[in-house]
Amino acid sequence: MKTTTLPFALLLTLTTLTTLTACDAENLDAVSERSQPTLHDYKKTTVSHTLEGAGGDLRWIQFIGNGISDDPASMQFINVDAPAACDGDSCTINAPSACLEEHFDRDLADQQAALDDFVADSQERFGINIADPSHYLILPYTAREDVGIRAVAMSGVKAPREGFRVHDCGLQAVGIDGVSIPLVQGSYLIEASANNGHDLPVVLDFSLREPIIQAVGHGGTPVSVGRYNIRSDIYGDGLSEFVVASECDGALDPLYGLCSGTVHHNIRNAITFSERDGL
Repeated sequence: MKTTTLPFALLLTLTTLTTLTACDAENLDAVSERSQPTLHDYKKTTVSHTLEGAGGDLRWIQFIGNGISDDPASMQFINVDAPAACDGDSCTINAPSACLEEHFDRDLADQQAALDDFVADSQERFGINIADPSHYLILPYTAREDVGIRAVAMSGVKAPREGFRVHDCGLQAVGIDGVSIPLVQGSYLIEASANNGHDLPVVLDFSLREPIIQAVGHGGTPVSVGRYNIRSDIYGDGLSEFVVASECDGALDPLYGLCSGTVHHNIRNAITFSERDGL
């Protein structure tokens, strides 16, 4: 699918069903001869046992993205697809997101429903009409693979040293008038494994808790800080607090966010779940 490079000021990122293994829930460390189920199969079971002894009420997940890239566009740390068509009242997906189709099993109808929810939620919670094409551009996005986002710690699951791979894709509404604030909603897919070795994909749906804060950090590094509301069928409701501050080892184009040298990605995302929605 064709991607689009836009002015850096317009680009931002940071994640429903989650699904679970048809494993022996009474003994998660037992060896099983069962074949690996498909993503659809995970929607039919619950393995809350995975979280036993995981620290009481508070449960957590930690993401780190610390990849290194020589691609000049890597500072943007996302790829974007064709923008949605908006008329001031509603928006229509122009092309399905390959990321959401491949990793989240969401067809065009599912993606359109998510877009409708994004528009309605932005209006209800923030009083912002992101369907207004004079102020906003809505772009499906996918986090770049070279960012290297990994889940390095998860309650109830023994993560390997390198962590579990994380896919991040969704929708972002970016202001095109230099004033409108950016908004985003999407999903994370963690390619985790249960303690007995079975695949345990964990899906975390996210939406902004409040608008993202953007600033210029040390050496001109663009910094984004924000909080997401998180929903997981395994972990429950939670809170994500993240910072994105990738650095350019070279000259940085402040308009388009192109780095003439090596990009050192720096993404940190702490996610907690509790009876108080992660607090």
